[in-house]
Amino acid sequence: MHALARPLARALVATSLAVLLYAPAFAQAPGTIQPRVSPAEKGKTAAERKRLARRGSSQRLKAPAPSSAGHFTGTWSRIAPGERHALHLRKNPQTGDWEIRLYWHTSHDFDIDTQWKAHHEFIYQGYAGVLEIKVDQKRSTDDRIVASYMRRQAGERGSELIETGEISIYRANILGRTLVWLQEPLIQEVRVKDTLYPDEEFKRFENRRIWIFDKAAERFIAWDEIYW
Repeated sequence: MHALARPLARALVATSLAVLLYAPAFAQAPGTIQPRVSPAEKGKTAAERKRLARRGSSQRLKAPAPSSAGHFTGTWSRIAPGERHALHLRKNPQTGDWEIRLYWHTSHDFDIDTQWKAHHEFIYQGYAGVLEIKVDQKRSTDDRIVASYMRRQAGERGSELIETGEISIYRANILGRTLVWLQEPLIQEVRVKDTLYPDEEFKRFENRRIWIFDKAAERFIAWDEIYW
């Protein structure tokens, strides 16, 4: 390969994988594409956009201290550049087990609702994906929910993204109306079967995900009722 063509080939490979395997947390890995301007950023001042960016940056954001104030049950929401998330949390009235419903939307049309299922299958850009969030009932309490996490996403050329990382969910601040979703570490692995370049066959990143939610309602409201 010509010396000038080598950097271009690398860039094309990185772009292809990023577009097909894109998700907000994965965008923090080297060589991936950053999200487009989200609806949340449109019409905002520079200061407001900076505030949103700080709120959405898992790598820089400091995790607030836990609080026993408030309670989990209800609707929680967050918005950051290029993405929106919402949670429904409840205890099963028959078993007393904690249950999680996650809504995850990005400006790249990644849009899923787990519908209270621990194992949720979806299609993203024509490729199959799976998201598993399984609560560890023995370790979970009224002040902290612990769950295992796995997201598997297929892509072109036999590529596959796998994310894993235990989730710790807890309330914060004096009134307990702030919720922290913490994954530390978050392991992200990309495998490519039909490689275009030798070093794209396998890549592994160790990151940190922290999402900060605000309580949107004490009851369960539809995602389109949330004031985004």
